[in-house]
Amino acid sequence: MAELARLAARDVPALADALEAEEWASHLISTWHRAGYARDEVDALFLPDFVAALEALGTASSLAVLRALSAVAAYSPNTNNMVRLG
Repeated sequence: MAELARLAARDVPALADALEAEEWASHLISTWHRAGYARDEVDALFLPDFVAALEALGTASSLAVLRALSAVAAYSPNTNNMVRLG
């Protein structure tokens, strides 16, 4: 997961504005969805570990990824998982 976080953080400087970052984050999340798996289940399995890996990087770029992700996904205290917004 650390390598995926590093790769995501590497792409962030190329984003022009907040809207592009939001679109990028939404696309990033969509890449781990496959047919046969419920979206919520995949997000619950993948997103928390991905967020933790980004936090562990501790760079400005990883923070930018976290901010972009927060525009399209949020922590749900009811389920103790990350969920997609919208």
